[in-house]
Amino acid sequence: MGSRSQRGGMQFLSLVVMCAATAGYFLVGYWVYLMRNEMHESLQMRDIKLQEAAAREAKLVEELSATRREAVEMRDRKIQTAAQDLSNMASERGRLEQASERMLRITEELEGVRQRRAEHDPVWAAQTPERKGTCGFQCNLHAHKWLFIVGAGRSGSTTALSMLNRLPKIQLDGEHNGIVNNFLTLADAMVYTRNQGIEQPQHLHNRGASWFHTAVNVAPTEVYCLMQHWFFLHTGSDCSDDTIHGFKEIRYTTRRTLDFMRDAFPTARFVVNVRKQVPTKEYQEMNRAADFTKNVTGTLQEWARQNSDRSFELYLEEFNTDRFTQLANWLGIPCKAQFVQHAHKRGAAGGPFTIDNDPTTSPWLCTGNVTTSPAEIP
Repeated sequence: MGSRSQRGGMQFLSLVVMCAATAGYFLVGYWVYLMRNEMHESLQMRDIKLQEAAAREAKLVEELSATRREAVEMRDRKIQTAAQDLSNMASERGRLEQASERMLRITEELEGVRQRRAEHDPVWAAQTPERKGTCGFQCNLHAHKWLFIVGAGRSGSTTALSMLNRLPKIQLDGEHNGIVNNFLTLADAMVYTRNQGIEQPQHLHNRGASWFHTAVNVAPTEVYCLMQHWFFLHTGSDCSDDTIHGFKEIRYTTRRTLDFMRDAFPTARFVVNVRKQVPTKEYQEMNRAADFTKNVTGTLQEWARQNSDRSFELYLEEFNTDRFTQLANWLGIPCKAQFVQHAHKRGAAGGPFTIDNDPTTSPWLCTGNVTTSPAEIP
């Protein structure tokens, strides 16, 4: 009996131990399973963080590359700008040198004119130094009367010149290859030189500086006086105060040049001579662009209307005695045109020059005193 009980107890104990071992095995397996899952999640989290870090790194690299490209582009732009500035400075220096050479030539020409006049005019040569070479000219922009014929070419400007020069107290010269434009270039050069002194004042007192000068007080009237002086010398020989000097020129067709002339000659009157209709065939035969001539005509007409107090529009289609009489009266000269003394230049440039009617017969009939005081524009 005792042995059977003992065996039964042993079997139960074995069963308990087996159950405990089985339970322990399952517990260990479950713990391993949990640890493996946790490790897998940790690895996944690590991979995600590595991917995010790689993405941030790629973005930073891209931003760095973009910044580097912008820096290189900015550097290249600055280099190009600096190169352009150097090129502009070289070009401006060339313009200044050309202007200086032109003024030197003009000065030499003036001196030559004085010498030739002294050789042929002893009375003039004996005048005081203040009057010699100036025909009594003083640097007073309002002291003398001026009249200019500006036009588009092939519009009758030579006829207008011939007619006006037959009026008393008017002495006009012909074309001169656009000398006013040289004075305009000189004015630009003087302003540029003045600005160098204003913007870089160290040049004023440093004789070693490349732009050393004292021209900061230069005024436009200096060029105006020079230009009036030059044209007064070369337009006519009558020095009386009531004589009208001037010229005709077909090369002053831009607003800037016309404005420059208006400011330099504040007492001047302008006869704007153009055509109402531009003959395309005629201009093609002269190797000129009709479209360009139309643009020039439009510019001259617009300028004349904006300066109507000083301009007289004279169209080729209106070349008749009535219109020229109106022009003379506008100038304050009581003369009536008897006929229009047309001047023609037949054929190509350099062809024979002819004048209608007897050139010794005046086309004007004048009565009363000539005042040369401009009247209202008809």
